[in-house]
Amino acid sequence: MSMHALMPCDGNVPQDAHPDIWMLVHYWKYIHPLGRLPGGAHLNFEDIPQLFPNMRLLDVLEGGPHRYRVRMIGPEHAKQLGYDPTGSWYETVTNRFNNSVVELDLERVRHARRPVYRKGKTIVPYATNAKIIERVHVPLAGDGYRVDRIASLTLFFPELRSFAGSRPIAKATPESGSEGSAMPATGPALGICLPHMFAALTRPLPIGF
Repeated sequence: MSMHALMPCDGNVPQDAHPDIWMLVHYWKYIHPLGRLPGGAHLNFEDIPQLFPNMRLLDVLEGGPHRYRVRMIGPEHAKQLGYDPTGSWYETVTNRFNNSVVELDLERVRHARRPVYRKGKTIVPYATNAKIIERVHVPLAGDGYRVDRIASLTLFFPELRSFAGSRPIAKATPESGSEGSAMPATGPALGICLPHMFAALTRPLPIGF
């Protein structure tokens, strides 16, 4: 397996993504072992308390009818849904999961093993009347190679952000995988993370690391 395939990179996250999105991407790269993916043991929500309420952690399973199980979900997401889906199969939590961009993006992060970003319309009727989500998935692998968990951060907005730094509806509002008609993501296409991308690790890390 090529080490290049496991070098930390930004995936398809555009430069004008919300600062909280970039904070998670920076953190994921910060905990990235050389030549391997970080695992669940590397992820410490105490390092990123300002992101935790918006985050979700899925277990990735192989060989069964269900592939994703909700391992953890931030408190604001439970508030949005009206219940806590921890332990549930993600396919049953998300509306119209099969063949949706929700499923596509999870499959992309599993197989490409790098961050996958999306901004677009939500199809879930949330209590906050959110219309737009901005979300990033990052892969985790207990053995350093095979993705067995996916951590996600999602922000919700009443309308499409026209400039970077707009504030979400709530500081903490995780996603239920609801982007049924998302806009095409901008930024670098998913591909091999070349050695020069290690330079990204020299960017200043957010306060709190």
